[in-house]
Amino acid sequence: MTTPNHLKGCAEVHDYSCFDLMPAYWRFLKAGDGVSHEEVGKCFDSIVISPKREIFGAVALGWTFPENVASLAEAAQGRQADFRLVESKYPRRFEGAWQQITAHFEE
Repeated sequence: MTTPNHLKGCAEVHDYSCFDLMPAYWRFLKAGDGVSHEEVGKCFDSIVISPKREIFGAVALGWTFPENVASLAEAAQGRQADFRLVESKYPRRFEGAWQQITAHFEE
């Protein structure tokens, strides 16, 4: 399996894990187009959150409760360009930050 260029930094062996959750978000956008507020929450939860519930629980804490999921999904609407930019930069930026942290502790 070939690693996409934007995930190259995440594919190497590190003392941290890097998870690309954006492919699930892009699938949600296709599946959730035109559904009701209640259905948006269910769709977002089933496609984006549920498969990676442990990660969302660690990062989003209490925000993944069902009553918040639709609001979370709707707040992200129209931000696709921003998300694509972050998605393309994240692995390299995270790797750079990790190198700075480890260099600091190696001193």
